[in-house]
This record gives sequence, C-alpha cells and structure tokens, in this order.
Amino acid sequence: MVASPLTVLIADRDPAHRSAVAEVLGARGALTIVGEADDGQSALSLIHELVPAIVLAEADLPGLSGAELARAVERAELSTRVVVMVANGAVEPLARGIALGAQGAISKAAGADELRALIAAVDRGETYLPRELQGFLVQRLRDQWREDRPQLSTRQYEVLTLIAEGFTAQQIAGALGVSRATVKTHLEHLYDNLGVTERAAAVAVA
Repeated sequence: MVASPLTVLIADRDPAHRSAVAEVLGARGALTIVGEADDGQSALSLIHELVPAIVLAEADLPGLSGAELARAVERAELSTRVVVMVANGAVEPLARGIALGAQGAISKAAGADELRALIAAVDRGETYLPRELQGFLVQRLRDQWREDRPQLSTRQYEVLTLIAEGFTAQQIAGALGVSRATVKTHLEHLYDNLGVTERAAAVAVA
C-alpha cells in the first residue's frame, strides 16, 4: 500500500522565502505543498480547510503570529503540527512558539538539510529544536535551578536537560546508563513536579 504524501502549508509574508522553502521540500517525493498564506488569519482558515500535517509559520506573521497560530491550532484540537520560523536568529519568539504549542522551531536562514531534518522529526511526532534554541533553553534550566522554583532531583534535572537538547527516551537511557523504564519513571516524576503532562510542555515551562 502506497503511503499518502505528507502535506505541508507554508505561512510567510515573504513570497521569495515561501518559494525557496517550497522548492526545497518539493524535492522530497513523499511531501506535497498544499497551500501558502501571507498572514496568520489566512493561514488559520487554510488549516481548518485543508488540515495539513505540518505548517511552517513565520514567527511575526501578520494577523496571528506563528506562536498564536500554534495556540489556535492546539485549542481547536486539530492534528496539524505547527513549526515556528524566525528570520533574525532571535530565540525568544521560537521559545514562545514552543511554549504555546508549536511542535518545532527553526531559523529562516536554515539550510536545506536542516529544514528536511525538521520535517522528518516533526512527522515522527518529535519536537524539533534548533541548536541556538537548545542552548537558550539549557541556560534557562540552569537559571531555574538557582531560583526558588519547583525543585527537581539531580537526576530529573539531567533528564530535563537532555530533553531540551533533543534526546529521545532511548537516547536518554543510553546517556545515563539506565533502562528506558527508569527514564519513563523519571519523566513521570518530572512532569508531576512541573505540573505538565508531556515533553514539549516540560521544556516550555522550564
């Protein structure tokens, strides 16, 4: 049985960048660009109409920002996964997008290989974080460790740091020399301490 193509919507006010992204992704045979939008409200309407698998949304998209678009999609309980793109390398808009429900974040200056890696990761259900955002979040975690916030055990802090760096549960188990079941237990306790229910939210709250 032939798998259905992965559907992608590009929301960006820069038509040149939309075309460049579409060209890069169009080279992947199992992927179809189903639409483009130059503002957040138009993007949201197309998402409701087409329900694409993934939306690449500019962080400062007019009408609705990329982060606001991610929140709207999450609230509507749609299956679409939103990825936030930022032009100038600033990490705050990317972090805000993740906090509001985005499944990934990337610089608009990212090369073709990173863009394809992002699409593949998000398609697998993973949260994709660029290196600059990983470093930003790790520093936030370190700052939190020094503040009067919900206290984590040393092991929970290690697990959370690895999550922020993009490690899977299996990779965390290997890095810490424990079983995957033990990692799952640490994650459950970590979520309880932070008042969240899943990985991306744990990183966003932290």
